[in-house]
Formats: sequence, structure tokens, C-alpha cells
Amino acid sequence: MKKICILALLPILFSCASNQALYRGEKLIQPMLLSEEGWSFYSNKEGNIGEMIWFKNDGKDQMQTVVYLGHKGRDTRQEKELNDKVGSKLCKSFESSIISDNSTNGYSSLTWKSSCKLSEEQTIVVLHKAISGDDSFYHLRRIWKSGFSQELIQPWVNYFAKVYICDTRYKDKICPEDFVEAA
Repeated sequence: MKKICILALLPILFSCASNQALYRGEKLIQPMLLSEEGWSFYSNKEGNIGEMIWFKNDGKDQMQTVVYLGHKGRDTRQEKELNDKVGSKLCKSFESSIISDNSTNGYSSLTWKSSCKLSEEQTIVVLHKAISGDDSFYHLRRIWKSGFSQELIQPWVNYFAKVYICDTRYKDKICPEDFVEAA
């Protein structure tokens, strides 16, 4: 069975909790990163925002997961519109297109790709996935600051498709079997 990284547990990384508190409630289920070599890791929690960043190639390749704790019901399309607005202002040219707009376990999710041309020499490509939970909002980004080619994106689209939210409090929002069952 693949290892699973439970990113919604960020608050627990920064405080003590009982095993019961560790496994109850809404959780982001994110498999370990693709088998690409050389990733380093950084995490931070400030207020109600938890962030995990994997990076390599001197930060030119990044994978970010940001959890906005307590931001329930945030709209995934509005998140895309906000990101697109910022990108349009900062980039020489900017493109954005939706890859998938669906629901898993009853949670709305949106996956899209954006491309920001900063100069003739530099284009940044970002694959996004936003998920709106009942308790929190989740935004994943795979960022290529250089060396992007179109064949790199499909494995990451497939990877993002495996990321979802579950909730141990509800039987219809199924979590992996090693989590505490809904009462």
C-alpha cells in the first residue's frame, strides 16, 4: 500500500494531540510525491494557514500544499479567478485553462494549469488543484520555474487526481481504512 501523507494534520505537527484527535474529522489525503529524486522539504504554520513545500533544482521545481484552516465553503472557481487576476497583473503574458472541475466525496475540486511569461527567457508554469472542504480549504500547486515541457504535466495531473478529502465523522466521506470510523 502506498504511503499517504496526511496534510490536514498540519496543526498536529506543531502541537501535541491524542491519537483520537489525530484521526477524527476532515483530512486531506495526499499520496507521497512522484518518484522523482532529490526533493527537499519545508513546512510552516502561521495562524490558520499551514504550508508544506517540496523543492529541488535550487527551488526551480516546487510542490506546495497550503491548508487554510477554518475557511469552510470557499469557492474553487473564485480561487482560480483570484490567481488568474494576480497572474494577469504580474506577467508579461498569462494563460490559464481548466483541466477538471468535479466533486469527490461530496467536496468540490478544480484543477487548472496556468502559464506566466515573465520575460523572453522565463516562463513559469503552475498546475493547481483547489478543494473546498466543510472545515478548511486546500490549494496544491506544482510549479515549474524552468525546464517545463508538456510531457511533464500528465503524470502530475494523474497525481493530483489521487488527492482528495475524507472525513472520519461521516460514513459517506470515506477515509482510508486505517482511520477512526465515523460513530
